[in-house]
Amino acid sequence: MALIGGRDLAALTVILVLLFHGYTTGQDTGNSPNSQSPEKQVIQSMEEAKGLVIDRILSGDVSGKAIYQVKIPISKGTIVKGWKTDVETVVMPFEKGWFFFVDDYRTANWEHPCRYVFVDYEAKEYKVFQATTPPRVFEKSVSMDGEPLERRLRVDEIEESIRWRLKEEKRGEEREELGMLLERVAEYSPSGHVVLISGGYDADNNRPRYLKNLRHYYVTLTKYGYTDDQIDVLYADGSAADLDCDGDNDVDGNARKTTVQSTFNALPFSLDHLHVFVTDHGGTGSGSDGAQFGDSHIWLWNQEWITDMEVAALVSGRNPECASYVLAQCFSGGFIDDLLTTADKVVIATACRGDEYSWSCDTEGDFDEFVYHHINALRWAKPSGDNTPEQICEDGAAVDADSSGDGIVSLREAHEYVLAHDSQDESPQFAETPAGQGDKAWLGGCEGAGVAFTFTCSETLIIGEIWDTVKFDPLLTNTGAHADSYLVTLTEDPPTPEEWWVRLSCWGVCWDTMTTVVRIYTDDPLQPTQTEQMYLDVIPRTAGNGSFTIIVESLSMPDTKLSRSVTFLLDPYLCGDANADGVVDLADIVCLINFLYRGGDTPIPMEAGDANCDGIINVADIVYLVNYLYRDGDPPGCP
Repeated sequence: MALIGGRDLAALTVILVLLFHGYTTGQDTGNSPNSQSPEKQVIQSMEEAKGLVIDRILSGDVSGKAIYQVKIPISKGTIVKGWKTDVETVVMPFEKGWFFFVDDYRTANWEHPCRYVFVDYEAKEYKVFQATTPPRVFEKSVSMDGEPLERRLRVDEIEESIRWRLKEEKRGEEREELGMLLERVAEYSPSGHVVLISGGYDADNNRPRYLKNLRHYYVTLTKYGYTDDQIDVLYADGSAADLDCDGDNDVDGNARKTTVQSTFNALPFSLDHLHVFVTDHGGTGSGSDGAQFGDSHIWLWNQEWITDMEVAALVSGRNPECASYVLAQCFSGGFIDDLLTTADKVVIATACRGDEYSWSCDTEGDFDEFVYHHINALRWAKPSGDNTPEQICEDGAAVDADSSGDGIVSLREAHEYVLAHDSQDESPQFAETPAGQGDKAWLGGCEGAGVAFTFTCSETLIIGEIWDTVKFDPLLTNTGAHADSYLVTLTEDPPTPEEWWVRLSCWGVCWDTMTTVVRIYTDDPLQPTQTEQMYLDVIPRTAGNGSFTIIVESLSMPDTKLSRSVTFLLDPYLCGDANADGVVDLADIVCLINFLYRGGDTPIPMEAGDANCDGIINVADIVYLVNYLYRDGDPPGCP
């Protein structure tokens, strides 16, 4: 190690004199038996400190305010961070003392004025820092008893009456928010009605796959928020069947012609949306007995039939605002011309042309080929199997037919998915009125999807400290026709809990905050929500990078998700390099002296000034650097 030069030695001597002079004069020298200095008034308890806050800072007026405190004294150098860590990070200015947080408008939503208050332990002095958010983090701090403080701020309210009043108000807010959530979910659930029809002709010809097709479709409808009351299932002879594996019967009646007619006639007049699904046998032309079947017809139960013109008349009689059809029977394309007139807005998807047959799956299982792929697209998943009801109810491999990336599958996108996967000798057909209606229609309605959204965020975030809070700044845009609610979930990919701990936090635009999930409500459809108060609390436990995935999910349609990958880059610091110039030298000693005793700038980051890694920045770190630089001591840095 090189000997210290004369100029450096002189500078060091001056620094050490100033250091120990400043450090000594900060101590109480008036308690010696021979001293004539008056004895300092030590604040013996938190209650006494509390009285000072109420009397001297609040002038005795606590109305409309809430006061919180840490139960034990804290040390100089303890860091307190608010939500906005870039402008609301403060450091305990006294050697030891009490910390209080004053909420000046306790019933208001954040952000609003509040105060961080430090009260000196050994003199009736205090410092007040103005803020607009509550404190949320303590760092590198120990109590006066030498016990580590938890990183997360734990506070108790001072006034018992305030405590209970706030608890009751919180319970009321939670009940109100729950009610709002239920109302909103109900509001954005599909408001239309669905009729599922499968006749099968008779017991000998009723294919087992028809019931499987119904189950696959019914499960998908429930995922979109449809309730049992919104779905009429007309199946064969009306035998009971639990289609969604929830333990109750979902079949509403048989598939005879009179039942079909009475079911449509009982529907509310002027429905917002009517959706019809048919999986069955079908026919075309005139029968050998001379009966007129129309262009095409559906074979019902008990060898009965219903024609395309009759179905069109039943739907038109309910005057729906919009109508959509998925027809899987043979010759189903022959229904298109009549059904296009049943509402102002209509979308029709059929398994084949009016002169073609429709087929069962060739390789995918015991379903109809067209039905299987069409439902997979809408469900966002294949069923896990076809051998048991439970396998059909359970999601299998994921399916993504959302070619537009807007978070929903329109009926046109479902049709395009069918065209790409249907390998049977059939020609699936698609029709719409007006033009473009198929891009708007989805399983939940015909006039735009109320749950469409986009989500963007930064792909890379820089973490500047071992404990850091990073502003996330995502952009969530509701592109649908209705306001919606979303869950934003943070997941580790791959999980590395031994190296990283991450929490997603949100205020202002969020209903609630959990460890890794926040709930966001977008008030105005078609308007972006810049979640300016969403943060990521990140604790890298080791140097290096971490990769995480953000998943956004609509509450109106839980299977509608968007995911984005985010990489966190830890910006390492050099321990002991308090002024962040990339080298540990005499300038860092000066930086620490100025910070501790002259109101100078804080080390960058704060952890860099903790040369001996004891969890607090004090004179011991200065001595440690002196020993390292000039006395062949150990280098700074935690083991």
